[in-house]
Amino acid sequence: MKRILLISIPVIAIGIFILIMNSDFLFESPNNYSVPDHAERIRQSLIADDWANVETEITQMQDVIEKKIFPFIQFSVEKDEMIDLNINISRIKGCIDSKEKSLALVYVQELLNNWHHLNK
Repeated sequence: MKRILLISIPVIAIGIFILIMNSDFLFESPNNYSVPDHAERIRQSLIADDWANVETEITQMQDVIEKKIFPFIQFSVEKDEMIDLNINISRIKGCIDSKEKSLALVYVQELLNNWHHLNK
């Protein structure tokens, strides 16, 4: 019995760590918040030149990503990938300030690409 306990405790601990390290898919959409759907709304607002809506949408996206998604996926995703998402959001905000529509569309697409390639 003692031998089984000595073997099973490390195996269970390693199994829990593996589960945590691969659990990013569980926390990518808190409260049914979908980053790809939200990015599509941002893209549609950019095409319609609705800069005020784009600014509120990107600010909301940044809050959700930084406060609700990153704390849970930080153990299963490389930090560089999370930094890339923040850089994309900052670039989109810069494009909003300068009203650079074509560049903002490129950065929204890059944000989507980075989002789909998290932990791959």
